[in-house]
Amino acid sequence: MAALVDWLEAERVRNHALAERYGVPAAIPINELVAEEVTERGCRYGHRVRSVSPFALDGPIPPAMIQGENEPVRPRILYEQYGERCNVWIAGLEADAPLPQRADLLLWKTVFRYLAELPTLERPDAALARRSVEGLLDLLEHANAEFLTALPVAGLRLAEAALRLDGVTVRPLTADEIGRLAEFGTHDPTRALRLRAFRTFNRRTTERCLITVREPWDKRQQPISHRLEALALSLQLLGFDPAGEGYTESYTEPGPTLWIGGGRVPLVGAGPYYDFGVEQLEAAVGLAARIPDEVFEGPKSPKGIALYRFRSAVSEMFPSDALVDFVTALEALLLGEKEELSFKLALYGARFLAAGKDERKTIYGQLRDIYRQRSRLVHGLRPPTPDQLNTARTNARSITGRLLVKALRDGWPTNEELEDLALS
Repeated sequence: MAALVDWLEAERVRNHALAERYGVPAAIPINELVAEEVTERGCRYGHRVRSVSPFALDGPIPPAMIQGENEPVRPRILYEQYGERCNVWIAGLEADAPLPQRADLLLWKTVFRYLAELPTLERPDAALARRSVEGLLDLLEHANAEFLTALPVAGLRLAEAALRLDGVTVRPLTADEIGRLAEFGTHDPTRALRLRAFRTFNRRTTERCLITVREPWDKRQQPISHRLEALALSLQLLGFDPAGEGYTESYTEPGPTLWIGGGRVPLVGAGPYYDFGVEQLEAAVGLAARIPDEVFEGPKSPKGIALYRFRSAVSEMFPSDALVDFVTALEALLLGEKEELSFKLALYGARFLAAGKDERKTIYGQLRDIYRQRSRLVHGLRPPTPDQLNTARTNARSITGRLLVKALRDGWPTNEELEDLALS
């Protein structure tokens, strides 16, 4: 390890000299936002000046420095000592790339990250250098790495400082992280690597919690997972409305991250706040495990279509669009191809969900009204009033979510089973 730490220091010295030659400052002050007086729905922002290495920003480094001008031969010790363990999947690298090339790229990623995390190129940081090398060696010494996906959300009022279960963590965002959420334009991998995709175009963010999913991953394979998306959908199915921009960030640990990605999770723009504790997390994690990947990759079965349409509906801005999606989800769950639609949907839904006669009557009536209002929308009939539309949307959200949760937990019902239940 000492040889690699010495090499990082030699690279700092070399790049400092190159920076002086090209007129690049060894440290650059940046003005960043910090959240102050944070509440659930707002906060006041302050400013703070911080010095960062030029490697932490887009633009200051000339191509000659990035391409390694006067770069000495990278140490062969990594490949010589670890050999086949250097067979790590790295984004952008050809699948058949030889092991020495993989080892070289891992070293380059390690030194670049070290230079980016320094506050200035003028001074070394021995502790940071050791941590950088230790992370790299930890990656090589194990068959698996960890794939992490994080999503900031609003709408959850946590019962504890942090909730953890089966690789899922829900915790409050720090004041620094909330500040970076509201900031746009500053690329800062020293501190914002894992939140870079979360920045928005305005400074009125309401995200106050971070949901992180951590999964073991074969380091030889490209990391792909829909577990966080399934977790967000399970929260929505259970009646929560996590809100926010919905941008995720994905990365790997330990060592230099081998993947920087992210995606978009459909969330509502704003919503109420819900108390959220261990019991609610357990329910969400358990339900998420039952949601098939096809919901996020392209639905093919009635189950996939129903869950996909519910996911779409809960993020729709307009009640009319949401109602159409909710009813499509109900049709995929409850109806076969040849049915008297409105009656069968309401009857099957009420019998499948309700425990007693009175509740069955209520759900039956609500489902008939939901379907009626949807039909008026899609068939060009006299449109429902705003009150009728909002009532139908609210009822559709509640009933559809409850039906899908029951189907995921108890087993997806066949049309024959629903018919038998209706006749019992």
